[in-house]
Amino acid sequence: MGKTFEDFTTAANISSGSSIINSGKTTSNPLLSRKFLFSLLLTTLSFVLVLTGKLTSKEWTDFVMVVAGIYVSSNVASKIVK
Repeated sequence: MGKTFEDFTTAANISSGSSIINSGKTTSNPLLSRKFLFSLLLTTLSFVLVLTGKLTSKEWTDFVMVVAGIYVSSNVASKIVK
């Protein structure tokens, strides 16, 4: 017999980067979300490109604004969907 929808949607089977399961309790930690970590990684890597001379400060500013805009809009969209 195959798995049902409930088998895939239980808290133990859902893998979200923003939750930590401690002895049955799920707590949310915004610093562990995949969106935040990915935007932090992109910002850090782009800053390294500025330090190595591959990007100008204007290009870095534009890039960081785009990354921040995508991060904020994805957070707002996820809150609206819930």
